[in-house]
Amino acid sequence: MKKIRWYFHRLKAMTTREVLWRIQVVIFIRIDSLKRQNKSILDSTLYKKNGDCIQPWNLRHDFKNSKQGKTHQIFQYISTENQSSHATFYHDHKWPLLPSRKLKYKGNKEMGDARINWEYNRHHHYPIFMKNYWITKDEKYIDELKSEFYTWVDSNPFLIGISYTSEMELAIRAFSWYITLELIPNDRKYYQLRKDISQGIMNLMNHVAIYHSKYSSANNHLIIEMVVLGIIGVSFQQEDWVEKSVDTLTDALDQQNHVDGINKEQSIHYQFFIMEAVALFILRLEAQGLPFPKKWEDHLFLMCEYSARLVDKYGQIPHLGDHDEGKLLDLYGDAFNYEDYVLQLCSHIIHKNYSPLNQTYDQLKCLLAEERLNQKFIDFKRNNSMTYDQGGHSILKSLYGDKEVTLTFDHAELGFNSIAAHGHADALHITLTVDGEKIFIDPGTYCYHNDIQWRNYFRETQNHNTIAINSQNQSEMKGAFLWGRRATSRLIKSELDRDKDLIIAEHDGYKPLMHQRVVEYQKPKKIIIQDCIYCIANSQINEYEYEATYVLGKNCHIIQKEKNNIMIQSDKIVVRFYTGNHPIEIEPMYFSEKYGVIEETLCVKLRGKENRDETQIVTVIEIGS
Repeated sequence: MKKIRWYFHRLKAMTTREVLWRIQVVIFIRIDSLKRQNKSILDSTLYKKNGDCIQPWNLRHDFKNSKQGKTHQIFQYISTENQSSHATFYHDHKWPLLPSRKLKYKGNKEMGDARINWEYNRHHHYPIFMKNYWITKDEKYIDELKSEFYTWVDSNPFLIGISYTSEMELAIRAFSWYITLELIPNDRKYYQLRKDISQGIMNLMNHVAIYHSKYSSANNHLIIEMVVLGIIGVSFQQEDWVEKSVDTLTDALDQQNHVDGINKEQSIHYQFFIMEAVALFILRLEAQGLPFPKKWEDHLFLMCEYSARLVDKYGQIPHLGDHDEGKLLDLYGDAFNYEDYVLQLCSHIIHKNYSPLNQTYDQLKCLLAEERLNQKFIDFKRNNSMTYDQGGHSILKSLYGDKEVTLTFDHAELGFNSIAAHGHADALHITLTVDGEKIFIDPGTYCYHNDIQWRNYFRETQNHNTIAINSQNQSEMKGAFLWGRRATSRLIKSELDRDKDLIIAEHDGYKPLMHQRVVEYQKPKKIIIQDCIYCIANSQINEYEYEATYVLGKNCHIIQKEKNNIMIQSDKIVVRFYTGNHPIEIEPMYFSEKYGVIEETLCVKLRGKENRDETQIVTVIEIGS
């Protein structure tokens, strides 16, 4: 019954044109199953369109002062040493070699989360093999690349298995292969390897060109697919691919971004993912002397202005919405500051320094000529507050001595398009960071596909720093990436000044009850949050329960507690948290800072029960040292 209900709600989210398109896709899939399925990805007869990389990007391979990257690790904690490409990384299971369209990977508790396997099969480690070769000049890295590549080809027949279940995954894999191809020495002894990788790239992208994401599924997937199609199209002289990608990407950026630079998916991570993709495409077109739409640069500028304001002087950002650590280009295989890399990458297009850190990433050494890499730009000023009324975020900032304070307030829509796939039920959610110490945090994401209970846990209202009523969510979850009834948020007032910021917003997710939140930041160290639950005029209400939540960062602990007053310490930062009319409860809860990893922390809870038309909850936060 659950599956039937999901199909019903998913169908409701589709337009007539989308339904017709999906019927067409079913026909295409049937043709694939007869003509292409189970053949080799290196088979030149899979598609009519073939070709070689005849317009190379000519990427640099002088990784001066770089360290060798890790080639057998994903997500910085999972070893891939001696693992099959079908590994689940969960109880030693393997994904079965079934036709990819019939493979049931969503909600499969026995097999785990498909996203873990996808990360491995994105083949970010292929370019790292080549980076290691150029650092050491040891051919063992090319030999290992050859072995891994041909083993993968033999083990993954076309359209069979977990590696072919998502068109975006094919595109990212093709991009990794393409960067690898660019870095393989142009030597006769590597001719066959280069030829085979080129053929594999063409077959992957022929498939993406037909099945790229559309309609209600066209979130960040569409942009990534089009960027890779365009980059490959330029290098392989497939003009129709370039034209298609430029036109589709231009339209998608208009549709998926608010006019103030915030991506409509309401995921900070996907904001950076899209910025990286667009910046890479611009660099590829520039390298070939080809123009790109001015609109792209306009979008990128606005996205950078918002994203860079979120970043503190340590290069940290608060994550909001889904975060799965996706990226297009990784030359480390280990932890690095992805957001700062993306800001640096974009800085060389916008000609403005958005990065607070003085570090040159290996990706930039590879992508940019030395004279461009050494360019200096005017610094972005990130320490003033800003409200983005279209995108639905306020970022309140100040300096407490030399300590940087960043408070975020989410008054945005749930997410993009009819399914709002990557949104969380977090209207009027706040986060607080002081001098790099995360005081109040977003709980994270943890997983996508394997366990709907955990998927929902990290999207639920009562696990975010906002108000939940009757233990219900503001918006209605209908599936892991599907929402039904949605809360509508509204910004009422934004007054930003040198000494005080005042933001008022509300949402209707509990109609006829409304939740209004007033955030007043008396700079530099006092924050007053006033929550009001009130009833729409001429409506009847019954008794209701409510709870306010504040999730503490993992380094926070309670050093003093009274009924209405606690002291929170995180390293050198002390915060006093008090409320006049609600007893304070401290409870354990879970958060997920890394994809696939659950950790424990504490949260503050303020609870009450009312049957009146209006309820007030006043919370005061004072920053000490």
